[in-house]
Amino acid sequence: MSKSTGTEISLQNEPHTATSASRFVEVAVPLHVAQTFTYRLTPELSSDAKPGARIKVPFGRKLITAYIVALHDALPSDSTLAEAEIKDAASLVDLEPVCTAEILQLARWVADYYASPLGEVLKATLPPGINPPPQGSFVKAKLRRFVRLLATDSEPKKITDRQKAVLTTLQEKGPLALQALLKEAGVGAATVSSLDKKGLVEIFDEAVRRDPLAHASSLPP
Repeated sequence: MSKSTGTEISLQNEPHTATSASRFVEVAVPLHVAQTFTYRLTPELSSDAKPGARIKVPFGRKLITAYIVALHDALPSDSTLAEAEIKDAASLVDLEPVCTAEILQLARWVADYYASPLGEVLKATLPPGINPPPQGSFVKAKLRRFVRLLATDSEPKKITDRQKAVLTTLQEKGPLALQALLKEAGVGAATVSSLDKKGLVEIFDEAVRRDPLAHASSLPP
């Protein structure tokens, strides 16, 4: 991670457009810090990174969501770090920018005029549902209960019709969320639990992350 000594604020300064050769990304973080920061782009990220999109970057001991304000083919001349000291960006949040070139330019002007951090200005321009959670904390993955069929050496004996319905459903559809399985097989949770005790199925938890932009289309323009 490299600090930039300042952000050029001018409506005439167009952001660097994305190219396949871009190796570094300059970002503004939604925290009360005036400077921007530079991170290295992996080859996979460099082809998709665009000014105005959001990107996850390591910041201190956390991953935070920052805003891409420029792309660079080489380290900025005012960088105080060697290339080997630059941290890698983690992942892209957006494949398409959430801030247009006009919004980026206006945000730069506002940040300069009011002496405000560029990242906080950009954050204020976006609908609340699009902004990352404060202080770089992310919504924890929700644990969802799933069920899968376990391989057995012999045909199961002494099973009820309801238990057989569960096994048949899992054979046909593969692992299912518990609630979906109960609906498909038309049984209660106790039936699945009894099969788990018999060693015929396994009940397990799996992390399911929600799409932060899933409801973005319902937000006002």
